[in-house]
Amino acid sequence: MPLIHDKFDINHLFNNSIAFLLLSTLLAYSYRKVFLPVLLISWLSCGILLWGFAENHGSYHIGISGVIYSLFSFLFVSGIIRRYFPLQALSFLVVFLYGSLIWGIFPIDQHISWEGHLAGFVSGIILAVVFRKQGPVRPKYQYEVERELGIDPPDLEGEWLRRMQEQEEKSDPLIITYQYIPKRAEPVATPPDVHTQSNSPSQDQAPSDPNQENQP
Repeated sequence: MPLIHDKFDINHLFNNSIAFLLLSTLLAYSYRKVFLPVLLISWLSCGILLWGFAENHGSYHIGISGVIYSLFSFLFVSGIIRRYFPLQALSFLVVFLYGSLIWGIFPIDQHISWEGHLAGFVSGIILAVVFRKQGPVRPKYQYEVERELGIDPPDLEGEWLRRMQEQEEKSDPLIITYQYIPKRAEPVATPPDVHTQSNSPSQDQAPSDPNQENQP
């Protein structure tokens, strides 16, 4: 019963009122198209889950804490799965402000309805998944649209390199000068005449004596 609170616990009523006002304002500002469905479904689903799964230990589950947990988990999970930077920043803001709420879903204190907190937390996650394609979405870049249409993206880097090369050629043209150096002819060694050396008499050998040949 979200609208029922303990009249002797003014501090709990004040904290819940501030949290509900802040989270509902963030929801209405960031998710205008799904604000009412998310708020109403969170309101009803928290009560239904609490009625169906909460333990009956002779106490009453009252307060709007379940709806607060539902709004908290919806804002956080929805900003993450949508991959949109403003919504992601909103998710981190919610965690920064009410990150300590996560301990309320565990049965730590018997005087706190952790079943209601858990029911609201699960409801918010389910609603974030269900409404992920409704409301604000991340704008698509031009290359993403062209990729979906099957258009090849332009070669911007190659175009830039061609322009830079054309500018360099116009400002400082490339001049190549070739110098031809003829190769010098090397002298060819003539092999010695073997026949001439073998038939010519040796300089060290003395001529033969004709008188010695005529001796008997």
